[in-house]
Amino acid sequence: MACRAAPGVNANIAANGGTFTLTQPDFQGISGFDRGNPDLQEEEGNSWTIGMVWQPEGVRVLENFDFTVDYYRIDIDNAITLRDRNFILSQCYGGDASLCQFVTRRPNALGANSAGSIEFIDSDTTNTGGEFAEGVDLTVSYSQPVGAGRLSANLAYTHLLEHYNIPLTGGEKDYLAGEVGDSKDRAYLMLGYSLGKFGGTLQTTYISSADLDDGFLAAFDLPRGSVGVGSATYVDMQLTYSPADSYQVYLGANNLFDEEPPLLISGLPSDVTGTETDAGTYDAIGRRWYAGVRIKF
Repeated sequence: MACRAAPGVNANIAANGGTFTLTQPDFQGISGFDRGNPDLQEEEGNSWTIGMVWQPEGVRVLENFDFTVDYYRIDIDNAITLRDRNFILSQCYGGDASLCQFVTRRPNALGANSAGSIEFIDSDTTNTGGEFAEGVDLTVSYSQPVGAGRLSANLAYTHLLEHYNIPLTGGEKDYLAGEVGDSKDRAYLMLGYSLGKFGGTLQTTYISSADLDDGFLAAFDLPRGSVGVGSATYVDMQLTYSPADSYQVYLGANNLFDEEPPLLISGLPSDVTGTETDAGTYDAIGRRWYAGVRIKF
């Protein structure tokens, strides 16, 4: 096995009766650096977008609505991306020894960490074989006087039809659509009401369920889409009071109902260390309140 080239791995096996053994701190103690690349080349790609805007007239129930639909298709050659660490690890020990330069194993046991455990998995910015994305965006806007004030609403919905990249030129596609960070469906609904000097907004964000990275699952002989996380819905609110044109007082809350993020423990793809989830996609903090004053000069 390629990993036996690391002295610490052999020391670990010898110390554990012929079995390579890792502890929980070994799984949680992996770090890494993002490297630059002076040999990067420019990207080349084709983008197609087709859109339609409909502002109904003559249909009374729809007169205060605006509808927009957009289809996009983006195809990039030599796409510049930060190489995925799971890909680096699997390729290093799967036949591409050149990527092993990014993997650092501990030569000896250190504190709670075992000899041979991975200390760093670095990554680099590189040109890949390409990247492709295709999807549909829909927006619906509404505004209408209601009572003594005005009610407004805006719905934005995105459906991801396909998304993949090709990590190595001429290599196989790595399908991303439907995986964590690339959920196929997202929606944002904003409701607002203003009455004189007072106003309020309520925003709901929906992220559909997602699967774990298929390359990670394949390492455990699990089929694509067999393990994943559920959907998440977040509600934010804000109240405002504008006693004059020059300033406004506001009070709000993010993640009003304290929605828990999907659990992605250390060692799983997309986990951000210290959050136990994909903090770039889900809210890892929980409910929080804020207040402030906006002043115009």
